[in-house]
Amino acid sequence: MNSDRATPASRERIYLALLCQSRLAEPLRAELASLLSRHSWKSEDHRAVFEALASWRAEPEVIRAELAARLTRLGFPDTEIEEYFAPAGVGLGTALGWLRNERAAGLERRLPARNRAAKSK
Repeated sequence: MNSDRATPASRERIYLALLCQSRLAEPLRAELASLLSRHSWKSEDHRAVFEALASWRAEPEVIRAELAARLTRLGFPDTEIEEYFAPAGVGLGTALGWLRNERAAGLERRLPARNRAAKSK
């Protein structure tokens, strides 16, 4: 998937699909979860899915079997979960790159104008 064409909602689905489907090494999963914990979610359903997954360490098969029940307990009983088990379409490296870029852009927007000017010199 071309990152220029990926909408914020499709990127969020990809991030969550990677958490649901992948057997990520703990350092990579921790980085993904850390970046997502500061992510400005566009979809409330996506935010709820992340909350259900954030501290949960389980195999993809267990996540698939139990995610709907976890979402129900969080107050999201009607959330469709199949989209999180469809192929992500991009690798973890691409997704982490998107998140790092979003984070850097957000920090850049928060810098006072004079700091941005000094930084660009």
